Amino acid sequence: MHDVRIEYDMPAAEYHAIPAVSKSLLGKFDRTAAHGKYALEHPHDSDALALGRAFHTLSLEPEKAAQELAVAPVCDKRTKEGKVLFAEFEASSAGKTVLTAAQYAQAVDMAQSFRECPEYAHVIADCKIEVSIFWQDADTWEPCKTRLDFVDPERGIVGDLKSVRDASDEGFARDAFAYGYHMAAAIHCDAYELAFGQQPNFYVMPVVEKDAPYLSRFFFTAPSSDFVTLGRREYRERLKKYSAARVSQKWEGYPVGLQELFLPAWVQRKIEQGEM
Repeated sequence: MHDVRIEYDMPAAEYHAIPAVSKSLLGKFDRTAAHGKYALEHPHDSDALALGRAFHTLSLEPEKAAQELAVAPVCDKRTKEGKVLFAEFEASSAGKTVLTAAQYAQAVDMAQSFRECPEYAHVIADCKIEVSIFWQDADTWEPCKTRLDFVDPERGIVGDLKSVRDASDEGFARDAFAYGYHMAAAIHCDAYELAFGQQPNFYVMPVVEKDAPYLSRFFFTAPSSDFVTLGRREYRERLKKYSAARVSQKWEGYPVGLQELFLPAWVQRKIEQGEM
């Protein structure tokens, strides 16, 4: 049973308010179910997350910037005038992503780099933007969801825009695994298949560096690649871990008892190679 639903114009706030398993949720279960449960019960925001949201909006839906983003005024909140000014700002910016002027300028420059990248016109221009897909997982029966940054079923393209520290080949490959982008790719490809009847031809990841000069590149991979295959295996394992813990209400941590200490794998490899 899949019960697939596709939403093309769902506001981000409405999407995030719908309770369902997502890449974000599964990302919290990288260690134990106990860690995952704590992270779910203690959500947090950060400057990095706020910058990422602003970058996405300005890159993919710039027409929504005014209703989704707000720049905090520069004022001394210790003074009466500053307190009044900031209170008025808080009231007018409720529900929006709040940034400093410097953060907003950074997001604008990053979005400009992305939209001026030569590949943008060829890959993104004709795509549907921010497409939400909902389904019921056939194995666990868990309700699931994902939000595709851009998709074009006619060309078989789906993708995910990323802001990164390092857009070099080696740098992005390292961060892609560290931040679970391979799992996101697999979830997106599988959701695409449920929605449109077959796997996409290409999974595309435009990336823009967070630091000036905000260089941008486009990476791609095939749904059958090792990158996506590994991501699928990992997200399926985490989905089963989450589902089992939720059903049983046993959010287990590490195994109890004494555990023998071993050398890290990278140290062992250096020893075997005669480097230590």
